Amino acid sequence: MRYRLLTLDLDGTVMSDDLRIRPAVREAVRRARAAGVAVTLATGRAFHSALPFARRLGITRPLICYQGGLIKSPVDGTVLHEATFSRPLAHELIAWVTARGQQPFRLPSGSHGAGEALNDWSFEPGRIEVAMFLDGAMYLERLEQGIEFYHRYFGEQIRQVADLPASLHTAPTKSMLIAHPATCDEILPELKAAFAGRLQIVRSHPLFVEAVPPGVSKGQGLARLAAHLGIPQAATIAVGDNENDLAMIEWAGLGVAMGNAAPEVKAAADWIAPAVAEDGVAAVVERFILGNDGHVDPSC
Repeated sequence: MRYRLLTLDLDGTVMSDDLRIRPAVREAVRRARAAGVAVTLATGRAFHSALPFARRLGITRPLICYQGGLIKSPVDGTVLHEATFSRPLAHELIAWVTARGQQPFRLPSGSHGAGEALNDWSFEPGRIEVAMFLDGAMYLERLEQGIEFYHRYFGEQIRQVADLPASLHTAPTKSMLIAHPATCDEILPELKAAFAGRLQIVRSHPLFVEAVPPGVSKGQGLARLAAHLGIPQAATIAVGDNENDLAMIEWAGLGVAMGNAAPEVKAAADWIAPAVAEDGVAAVVERFILGNDGHVDPSC
């Protein structure tokens, strides 16, 4: 039996911050699909934000979005799974962010000061912007980085509102906290403690901390999709680079960390691929799908 499902994180794995998918990666995905392997994306992005990249890669299998909170077909829009959390819990999270933003932040030694530029955007340590995702759109009160930033990372469905709590007309799928990397470092353990058992808190990017319904993860999403496709766990590959990819890397038959991955992701992986700038996804396909290492235990 060969590997039959290849699940790829998007940002930092399929593409770097320039949002360009390198030709070698596009060709590798094409060859994997031609070899009969199901290929999909597992991302924290909303479905509408992930869809253009899936189309560039010719992916037709259901996409795992919102960290596993939504599994949806890019062909006909069929929803296989969707999870939300309550509006009262969303209100509590917004209140927590507001209160925390009024407290002093302790920048770790060596951190850059206010106005540090990261990927052409400036973030003031201590400021936290909170957004909620519902009905496929991103709702937030401020656009502190300018609309281009939000379109770049979250797609076109951006809704700026005067009162975020009052705008939650239905249960959110996900919340996003946007802040300076040092601020994200500080609030991550605090959020995990404050919402333990009620929200799953993950770091998905140096600038982003995300909150999703409890039990939601890319690993759970991959397990659901594999079952839907009739593919055994041992015949799956998952590739990622950040903390939010840990669950699927640990669940997959073969878990792969990118060369640019966080240390804890590399420690959990079965194999470490080259970095995204070195076409790491192409190396995974060449070695484990097209090459001699593409066979798994026939007893699976």
